Amino acid sequence: MPNSPNLLGILMFINRSFLLLLIVAHSLFGISSRASCPESVTDLASFAKYGDPQALEEIGKARAFARTFHRATGVKRKFDGTPYFTHPNRVAQTIKELTGDHQLVMVAFLHDVVEDTPATLALITKSFGKRVSQFVAELSSNPSVLAMYKEQFGSLGKARYLTQKMNAMSDQALLIKLADRLDNVSDFTITPPVGPELKHAKFVEKYRKETRFILDNLRGDLSDEHQYLISLIAEKIL
Repeated sequence: MPNSPNLLGILMFINRSFLLLLIVAHSLFGISSRASCPESVTDLASFAKYGDPQALEEIGKARAFARTFHRATGVKRKFDGTPYFTHPNRVAQTIKELTGDHQLVMVAFLHDVVEDTPATLALITKSFGKRVSQFVAELSSNPSVLAMYKEQFGSLGKARYLTQKMNAMSDQALLIKLADRLDNVSDFTITPPVGPELKHAKFVEKYRKETRFILDNLRGDLSDEHQYLISLIAEKIL
């Protein structure tokens, strides 16, 4: 099919244009979570502990933002093939149980959008304010620095990078990062819908080794909430 490369190029252009349009639409008008993202997620009523209607509205806005951008990328979870948004949704549920700060729940929903979608920190700041944006920035990896660590330290390069990064985080960002890691290691027992089992097993072992390194090298004054999540993670990687 001689025209296939041209067709592929057109499709890629359309996809990039759609993602950019999402950014503009969200920035100017906001996007309706019900209309844009029909897949089922936890109802906002589960966040009723925060009481304040404005807090619930802000949580809903962050949830809709994350769900819209992750859904637009089409990325699925490695282990169970579900839409990627199921991950930040679960992390937000964990954070909800550990804090009375509703903005940390918002950050939990948003923690991967800068790394994994076209959303930018500037857009996060404009949509949710400087405090939320600062935490998202703490939780977002720097690709060039990460590449440097991988080149210097090989198979443990990412673990060393994340350990250094987590030791420099604020207490609030570290709480979300630990909840993120807990959700990821909780997937270990799920058999992926596609792909060779050997590849799956190798990925799990690599992630387990990376997680052990991080837990063994965390420094600083860890809160009871931090310690609680660390204990749950440790149980999962035994």
